[in-house]
Amino acid sequence: MFDWVKKFIRKKEGRTFVSKDPFVGELATKIDRRYPGMVEGVNIQLYKEGGKKDTDIDVATKNSNIEVKSDGTRHLHLQLCHLKRISRKEPIGYAPQITEDEKEKIKKDGIKVFRCDDCLVDYLGWQKRHPFCHKKSYRDVDCRKGKTFSNCYHKKGRK
Repeated sequence: MFDWVKKFIRKKEGRTFVSKDPFVGELATKIDRRYPGMVEGVNIQLYKEGGKKDTDIDVATKNSNIEVKSDGTRHLHLQLCHLKRISRKEPIGYAPQITEDEKEKIKKDGIKVFRCDDCLVDYLGWQKRHPFCHKKSYRDVDCRKGKTFSNCYHKKGRK
């Protein structure tokens, strides 16, 4: 087989990411399998000017920084607001255990939070297809509430 064909096939398969943090590696792998090349890195450390650690980005994509919380959602709101201040990319939260009240508080600051990884991946695809649209034009739907629309197929068993 030609080398360029091997590179093309390898690029379409996507990469596999590993992380010591729960859900981070699996989420990054899922994003990269659906949209190859979108994930720029996992567990990226950010430092202040003096060399002190500032924060970390769990999953960095071309258009957004994703903060993942596996069990509790402590400090998620603060971390997302901090990422919004220090980065030009859109901060997004992924927390399967987040309550509806906490989610609403974060949404008031204009930050998207997802409980379902498929909803998050669908949003990233929408973001890729509509880079100049305002983020509020995306219909925010949580499939765990039982609401469905054309971009949220996994509730119906389709992908």
